[in-house]
Amino acid sequence: MRKTPKFGMKYRHFKGGIYFIICVAECTETGQRNVIYTEYSENGIVDYNKIWSREITNFLDSDERATDNRGWRFCELWKLETGL
Repeated sequence: MRKTPKFGMKYRHFKGGIYFIICVAECTETGQRNVIYTEYSENGIVDYNKIWSREITNFLDSDERATDNRGWRFCELWKLETGL
């Protein structure tokens, strides 16, 4: 099992965008957990004007199109940089 994203972690989407984790939120009615994240620019700017939510299982899932991300839809950025 991959570790749960936490505030401040950075992930790269398999299409190339870099994203900054704001939090993991839980729906009070269904209990569904969602990763809340926003775009992170190369100059270190976090853009809070556009925020996304994705179910945590989908966020951490693999994707056959993700050849540059070691097979993951989102891959933690430091793992890509260090090769771990």
